[in-house]
Amino acid sequence: VARHGQSMAVRDGRQTLAYGEMLGAAARVANALSDVGVRKGDRVAASLVNSVEFATLHYGVSLLGAVLVPCNLMLLESELAYVYSDCQPVAALAHAPFLPQVSAAAQSASVRNVIGVGAPSEAGLSLTELAQQADSTPPAVSVSADDLLYILYTSGTTGKPKGAMLTQHNIAWDAARCAEAIHVTAADIFLCVLPMFHSFAITTCLYTPMTVGAATAILDRFTPQTCLEAMAREKVTLFLGVPPMFAMLTRYKGDTDTSALRFAVTGGAPMAAPVLQAFEAKFGVPLLEGDGPTECGPVTAVNPLQGERRLNSIGLPLRGVEIRIFDDNDRQLPTNEIGEIVVRGPNVMKGYWNQPEATAEAMRSGWFHTGDLGKIDEDGYVYIVDRKKDMIIVSGINVYPREVEDILFTHPKVALAAVIGVPDEVKGEEIKALIQLKEGETATPQEIIRFCAERMAAYKVPRFVEFRDELPISGTGKVLKRTLREEASQA
Repeated sequence: VARHGQSMAVRDGRQTLAYGEMLGAAARVANALSDVGVRKGDRVAASLVNSVEFATLHYGVSLLGAVLVPCNLMLLESELAYVYSDCQPVAALAHAPFLPQVSAAAQSASVRNVIGVGAPSEAGLSLTELAQQADSTPPAVSVSADDLLYILYTSGTTGKPKGAMLTQHNIAWDAARCAEAIHVTAADIFLCVLPMFHSFAITTCLYTPMTVGAATAILDRFTPQTCLEAMAREKVTLFLGVPPMFAMLTRYKGDTDTSALRFAVTGGAPMAAPVLQAFEAKFGVPLLEGDGPTECGPVTAVNPLQGERRLNSIGLPLRGVEIRIFDDNDRQLPTNEIGEIVVRGPNVMKGYWNQPEATAEAMRSGWFHTGDLGKIDEDGYVYIVDRKKDMIIVSGINVYPREVEDILFTHPKVALAAVIGVPDEVKGEEIKALIQLKEGETATPQEIIRFCAERMAAYKVPRFVEFRDELPISGTGKVLKRTLREEASQA
């Protein structure tokens, strides 16, 4: 604010805030939350679409020393209720379309305050109105680097999400290193169409531009046309997205004006080399591939803007981030040998909320174990070659098969089920369910898909269903998913 108080901080289709105005708006949000009983360290859950209001909430919660729990907007009521029960927020906030399910989930989890953003909740609470009446002076709260800022829920292999605890310093440090790595300046204008409940958007589209006084133009949903129109209208210089977005932009046939664009960054899922090359050819700018898990801030590595970019690599570690390749006994492997990618640095989370055993397992030997299999070449470039566990990434969002399988096993006709990821040109991967029915039963793929759609978020629902007389089983009784994946890749 001292250096860039008059410069644009954020803008959406309805309002623009300069940095000086953003500080006042964030302070009002902090004081409004304080007025309803939120104190330092308390959790605040949020189900909001991309907007200036959501950006202001991120910063307001930070000023208050509270902890923001941004929730995936595709979560069903039961899934939201689990998150609320686990982190016990003092308040749950939502835009109008999400208020009914947020209210129901909050009631089952005994959340005291449900607050509407824009429209009031059933209890008559509106953050917009509360903030208008609140003081614009930041609250007198002492916030330290080690204080929690976010609990970000990421699916677990047990089927239950785990809350990654990220501190004020985790986020601020990672954002500053991102700005340094990709040479962001105060003249840059970011386009944020990544969902602002996701760690990728939080760090790279909110905090990274703030470290240098750059601006962020906010879109609430992605289509190739709206994205490109925003690039032209806002004179966007930097676009961050996930691989499916770049695939769709590359195929878009309409006229575009992306003359201000300097470069783009992709992450969240592996980028197919042909898509990367096609995007660069069409738009005439570099597309940098980077990556990192939510638990690491989330950015750990990116291909250099000024320097060699290597296809199929997530690039070089950020300055101050250490990346190694370990074997199953946590011994470091030599160059170009494949093992588990582990990370150490100031961006690595404090741990998983209320899960000390899971934290200890993930942080063995003082390194965060990502679950990704990869290698590091002789020049330090990092490559992800597979996933140690069975995680599927659909449009940059993690889906763990176990969670989907648990639902499938509740179907009265299903004897055995296995869920795998299959390649998809647009989404990166799609979900395929392979099912062995109980003897004498019959079912259709549509019946199974409909059953899943009623019980889980849309991005977790299998797109493909295949029935098998028998599924391949190991000697210990586990379904051989590697065999199924190999069969699918050869089909």
